[in-house]
Amino acid sequence: MRIGRHEGGERMIGLGLALCVLAIQTPARAAYDVHFSGTRPLTMEVQAHLDVVDGRLLVATGGGIDQLPNQWATFVHGLAVQTAAGRTLHAQLAGPEGFQLDSVYTGSVSLQYTVDLEYATKPWPPGNEQAGLWRANTLYSVTKPIFVTSSGNATAIVRFHLPDGWMADTPWQPLPDTSNAFVARSRAELVENSIVLGSDPGPTFREGAFTLVLGLVGPDHETANLLRETLGAALHHVIGVFDQTPPSRFMLTILYTDQDDGESFETSAAIATATVPRADNRQLWGNDLAHELYHIWIGGKLHGADPSFEWFDEGFTDYYADLALVQGGLISHESFLVKMEKVMGRYGYFVWSPLFQAKSLAAASANKGRNRFGVYDGGWAAAFCLDVMIQQHTGGRRTLDDFMRTLYDRFALTARAFTLDDLSKTASDVAGADLRAFFHDHVTEPAPLPLEQCLAGAGLEGAFQQYAAELWLSPDPHATPEATAVLARIMSRGTRP
Repeated sequence: MRIGRHEGGERMIGLGLALCVLAIQTPARAAYDVHFSGTRPLTMEVQAHLDVVDGRLLVATGGGIDQLPNQWATFVHGLAVQTAAGRTLHAQLAGPEGFQLDSVYTGSVSLQYTVDLEYATKPWPPGNEQAGLWRANTLYSVTKPIFVTSSGNATAIVRFHLPDGWMADTPWQPLPDTSNAFVARSRAELVENSIVLGSDPGPTFREGAFTLVLGLVGPDHETANLLRETLGAALHHVIGVFDQTPPSRFMLTILYTDQDDGESFETSAAIATATVPRADNRQLWGNDLAHELYHIWIGGKLHGADPSFEWFDEGFTDYYADLALVQGGLISHESFLVKMEKVMGRYGYFVWSPLFQAKSLAAASANKGRNRFGVYDGGWAAAFCLDVMIQQHTGGRRTLDDFMRTLYDRFALTARAFTLDDLSKTASDVAGADLRAFFHDHVTEPAPLPLEQCLAGAGLEGAFQQYAAELWLSPDPHATPEATAVLARIMSRGTRP
């Protein structure tokens, strides 16, 4: 199971993601020194300086922790509090949200406390990606239990004190000319994130103004190189589409566990996988990796005004993940067409089966786990059809990339959510033709997508067995050169305008 694909309704990567614009302009309101020795039992010793405004010291809540009454505060021990004048304040655990001081104190305080990290050494019931993992002298952890904060926190400086040769991988901006020191620009960015500490730091990728940090916990050297190659190519593809991305930083961590799952945070995400990546199974895990990367933009900065856009968030993301692989030369054209057969076969079953009660793509979005053939596969098929239609109307001068760039410019860069009318208007503007009926009939209403027409527009023909969720593709013997060129542009970035 992948981030944003949890049948239990786990939040989609992107809904919890924000591309943080990196500008350190506000003085730090908090400072943390985090000491980690890398020896068992696993603990962190933390000293902090921050401002208290209401007598409360806060610990972040939520995220796979409901099994413990005090949630992440369970792991904070020995909290000692002193005022700037040296007066000791008593702090009483007041439940999952943290601690209450013995007086409603307002002002600067110094904190000392220990964080018990043993949760990272054992299976975590909701999945280790939601808590932590200690493996091969590398620590992955969410930041919720590490940083005791206050409602007065703004920016925070974090300094890690680690064994010799160890490095900290974080989603925060590094402080210039300082090792293992970072600035988080908000309380949410500080506590709603994840980090990796270890002796083998992950690579940092830069494309345009965007920086991606890759955290690795568990893979051998050969596997790590394969992951680096795939993620680098996928990021290059993403920035090729969203070339107006502002200065931003994000961290993605790959964990090797006995299950497949994932979790998203403020400016980071973690993918847990039991699949051993190899070059010959890259279609599987490479799509996962590219999908979650693309979610930073599709469903993250670029998102709909209500929950009825899961078909767009998930389906368009999955389509672009496959484009990243095939256009980057990481999978063959034949593999891409096999994926198309599977996707459209499942969507055909969604349309045919009475289990789904003739749901539209918008209606299917209300329960993407139950309706995933409509949300993921229907959204993928809708992206393909729109790609074909835009190329047909513009003689190949424009593609779905132009639609996505225009959406990004109009909505992501202006921090606005889009509506279905916005999608149809943008598509019509890009195509130079009225495409409103496509969105009304096949998204709002349950009319099946015109797959036969879309396939023909790309020089293909398909034989469907909807009841069996199967489709067989073959070249259309009557395809025009224009239609053949449409498919070539889809599968080979070098031929796209």
